[in-house]
Amino acid sequence: MQHSTLPVLLGYDRSLLERLADGEQRQIERVAEVWLLSSVLLACPVGYAAFLIEHSLALSLTLGAGALFVVLNMLRLSIAGGGVSAPAERAEVLDYRPALGATFVIGALALLFAQPAQLPLWKAELDPVVDQHRQELIVNHERSQAALGHELDDSYRSEVARCDFVVLRLQAMWKTPTRALQLSAFYVLVVLLPTLWARFIALDALRAYALARWQRDRRVIVHAHGQSERERTRLLARFPSFVASESPFADPPFETRVRSPLLSAPLPQPERKQKRSWLKRWSKRAGSRASEARKA
Repeated sequence: MQHSTLPVLLGYDRSLLERLADGEQRQIERVAEVWLLSSVLLACPVGYAAFLIEHSLALSLTLGAGALFVVLNMLRLSIAGGGVSAPAERAEVLDYRPALGATFVIGALALLFAQPAQLPLWKAELDPVVDQHRQELIVNHERSQAALGHELDDSYRSEVARCDFVVLRLQAMWKTPTRALQLSAFYVLVVLLPTLWARFIALDALRAYALARWQRDRRVIVHAHGQSERERTRLLARFPSFVASESPFADPPFETRVRSPLLSAPLPQPERKQKRSWLKRWSKRAGSRASEARKA
């Protein structure tokens, strides 16, 4: 069955995905798809805000694509570098849940970008406010020019006419805080939908992927450790004083569990000379002096 390459774009290992069942691969593909949708929702407000400020389609597309690239690379770093470490126990792998680091960052970005994202929904309410502000600026400018005796210039009027006053729109939008808060919460919830999907719907598939990666990593580490130990033994065997010793750990490459005393011989204890107390030394000296006095 042909599967999508989108999970590979987001940092999933293709060789590990091929080890999973078809249903588990489809679940991970759904997670990748909703993460892509979330990334696009984060990138669009950046491009829209840039267009409102500069009225440049090329600039807005460039900034939107840049925001999309940054978010996708952050997700790729989180997915490819996440999971369970090789020294962990199998029980930890079976209880694996996706980390929340990327979720917190994307949630913070969603709170920020929710403001320009909802501006198109307020167009009917905000356009009259912006038009009134434009007229006030033009009237005040003409009065000041007339008071100074300067000729009227249409460049200021044209500049004000093309300005969309993004900050003014945001301020006027939050004068109706209930609706603005509801739209912001809805936007954040949609952007964070992949987190809910991964932690509740596709959790079994992600645990299967984490288990496959954990098993592969352990095999690689054990193999490399065995090779290094054999090479070390070969190089040190030429010295007569070299004695091969058994590792005190039950899992030598990872060293997370100490070998039980029942499974290994006790370590030789060094001989220690008993120190005599000053009282014993004094009594011995006193006894020798007394015996010498009696002989005399």
